[in-house]
Amino acid sequence: MSRGYLFVKEMESTLSLGKEYFQHFIKVLRKKKDDIIFICDGKGKKAPASIVSIDYKRKQFLLRVHKEQVSFSPPSFPFVVLFCALPKLNRLRFFLEKTVELGVDEIHPLITQRSIHIPQRTENFISKAKLIIREASSQSQRVYIPQIYAPIKFGEAIKDSRTSIRILFNCLQGEDFRFVIERLKNCIPQKISVFIGPEGDFSPEEIEEARRGGVILSVMKNMNILRVETCASFVVGLINFHLKRCV
Repeated sequence: MSRGYLFVKEMESTLSLGKEYFQHFIKVLRKKKDDIIFICDGKGKKAPASIVSIDYKRKQFLLRVHKEQVSFSPPSFPFVVLFCALPKLNRLRFFLEKTVELGVDEIHPLITQRSIHIPQRTENFISKAKLIIREASSQSQRVYIPQIYAPIKFGEAIKDSRTSIRILFNCLQGEDFRFVIERLKNCIPQKISVFIGPEGDFSPEEIEEARRGGVILSVMKNMNILRVETCASFVVGLINFHLKRCV
């Protein structure tokens, strides 16, 4: 990583940062006095900031933000919304990190008939997930921080996503995803909602409900069966690579 991104709520003229940021930027990234760190608000604004001083004993450092060089990056489209059954806890960090790095914009944990992991303490889960997402956004130098929401039931998700192009991946039926991508290249939508089920796949009843609701059913033909986190990362990456455009 050649440069660090630091997310802040407000772009003040000076910023005093403590141990948490000292460890990452000074120890890990080896930043020195007068080096540049980019400051972002997570909503498209970015500005360079120079390190004014470093206190190695107290593990603190001071930044001067170059507010005259603030720039704004417009969002890219399509806006990628991921409705996904959560993987097992030991693979959750990988799932969040990789989908964020590969370009997801919004994550909705999906509750299906065959879900194996449903967070019992929603607030605690969301808090931890946001921290992982923030770290992954910084590492991948994204100026927009993806949002994550409370788990939603499958039927509600189908209804709530009606304003977008919806694609449901399953192992039973549907169009080859490669052909779906080619069709979408001709008229790139503003928003794409992707549905990915648990390792036991969506139930036949859920697939039929999606089909009746106008959701595009898709399969990965000539491919191995993928785990939830692998499939989610793969699909988000393909959409980002083939369809993402700047406004």
